Amino acid sequence: MILVWLIAIPMLGGLIAWVLGGSKPQLARWVCLAALAADLALALDLWPGSVPGEIHDQGWFEEFSCEWMPSLGIRFELGLDGLGLVLVLLTLFLGILAVAASWTEVTERVGFFHFNLMWILAGITGVFMALDLFLFAFFWEMMLVPM
Repeated sequence: MILVWLIAIPMLGGLIAWVLGGSKPQLARWVCLAALAADLALALDLWPGSVPGEIHDQGWFEEFSCEWMPSLGIRFELGLDGLGLVLVLLTLFLGILAVAASWTEVTERVGFFHFNLMWILAGITGVFMALDLFLFAFFWEMMLVPM
């Protein structure tokens, strides 16, 4: 379930930033920063050896699977291995840097900018965790639309 949260937190943070952006642009920036920091903390918790006695000798570090469109044979399958975890951590770290770099540069439509940025990051995270080809394409398009 933690993998779903790695995607949902930036999406929710982006929605909240969009709502707050019109009246409180500074708060929208802080919401995005907090959402990305929480996401980074969740992802770091998956790092091998972060939990004493936990050993990942084979397979996925974390998996999530449920039915999505059973009539078409499409499942909502997420998985995270070593390379995927490094890419997700890099994505979240660069997302924090992007929010920090835009702090004084983006002055108009601050909420909408952060909404788009967070949804792009959620899509990229989903791309790195997708185990189903349809889900991969879904996250790929979800990443491209805000761009």
